[in-house]
Amino acid sequence: MSEKFSAKESLLGYLYQCEYALLESVKKLDPFESFLVYLEVFDDVTFENDKNAIELLQTKHHVDASKNLTDSSVDLWKSIRIWVEKYKSIGDNTIFFLITNQKSPNNSLINYLGINNRNVEQAVISLNSIATTSKNETNEIAYNTYNSLTEVEKQTIFDRAYIICNEVSIANIDRELKKLFAKTVRIKHLDSFITRLKGYWYRRLVTSLINEKLFKIASEELFAEIDYLREEISDENLPIDEDILRAVVDESGYLNHVFVHQLNIIETSKSRIFRAIKDYFRASEQRSRWIREELIYIGELDRYELRLVEAWQRYFDILAEKMSDKALEEEKIKLGKEIYEWVESNIIPIRKCDEPFISIGTFHILADQLKVGWHPEYSMKLSTVLNNLEN
Repeated sequence: MSEKFSAKESLLGYLYQCEYALLESVKKLDPFESFLVYLEVFDDVTFENDKNAIELLQTKHHVDASKNLTDSSVDLWKSIRIWVEKYKSIGDNTIFFLITNQKSPNNSLINYLGINNRNVEQAVISLNSIATTSKNETNEIAYNTYNSLTEVEKQTIFDRAYIICNEVSIANIDRELKKLFAKTVRIKHLDSFITRLKGYWYRRLVTSLINEKLFKIASEELFAEIDYLREEISDENLPIDEDILRAVVDESGYLNHVFVHQLNIIETSKSRIFRAIKDYFRASEQRSRWIREELIYIGELDRYELRLVEAWQRYFDILAEKMSDKALEEEKIKLGKEIYEWVESNIIPIRKCDEPFISIGTFHILADQLKVGWHPEYSMKLSTVLNNLEN
């Protein structure tokens, strides 16, 4: 196996572990029974319920799933070695699982350790034979570990060991998740819902790996995130994405935008201009994602922008009427500051989405197009500024 292929297998294996943990967590959700899930603590994936019963899952994903999980395969005996090493150090209520997308051949001891038609006694007999006669050097440590057990210990371990073959591959986990949510999330929203649920899950797993206090994910937390996403992704609302909120914005790429010049004309502070650039970026990115994912209706953003322009025009006209024809530049700048302060403090929602950066950022998009402005003479002022820049 080439190093490139090995790296691919390893990466897919870890991604499979993460996504399979999400799939199983969703399957286990029950409003009347709590559980905790964590990765890479006792095993690949660990579930612990409120009765202290523990499930340890070893996940094995293979690009070529057509091959069989044989009685002497490395995947099987590596899992057996781990089970043997751990069974004495954990509670009697622990159940072991080997999950793989490979198939099991006929007449294999693996079939004796499945969910149905179990025969633990026959499985142990077969394992004994393999562990004492096999010449597979790769499995030698596992064989020795297994052979150190008494017959009673072997029976005890494999009474609570299960091998699940032909399980869903990583390519089909999204499909399985969609099946689980198809009755509670509208079909047209399923792709967006699953994308955001997985985004939350990966962010939470990263947090669990770097923060010892948060290494366990409670079922209540997953329930809350699902409820939040159902509310966010609906015909009545629009989602706000965490990655857009957290994105780092390079302000230098926006300093010559028209909306920034609009703010400079009314002598806005650098810190507020930087916030404006972030709002502009976030609103642009979020609006584009809504469009790509078809979460927003045709013409809906145009109607939303029209609402903002009309609201701005009303307030702009009210303040403009209060300004005399002989107003000094200082008074005009003061008026412009009042209008921009109104923009920052009066959030106009789109549907139920009242995230401030959407409203404020859309105003900056409109300001960039000269559809709105802050200084009473913003159009004339900008014409001068832009001409000077061109020359």
